[in-house]
Amino acid sequence: MDWVCQSCTGTTSQPFLGWLAAMRLNLARALMHRADLLLLDEPTNRLDLEAILWQEQYLSRLSGSLMVIVHDP
Repeated sequence: MDWVCQSCTGTTSQPFLGWLAAMRLNLARALMHRADLLLLDEPTNRLDLEAILWQEQYLSRLSGSLMVIVHDP
């Protein structure tokens, strides 16, 4: 699974990290770039509570548009 980001580099398959750590790293990379529109598909999947709370606070301070896709009923 590769992230699609014009100014980001890297993939989730970094050999020195576990899969979960790689996902968190790539999420952080994506969030550190300014964007007018941020699209997040299931952004809390496989994150621990601490990471979810941080993400919630960070996203609440964004000045651009945000679209979040969730599959929960």
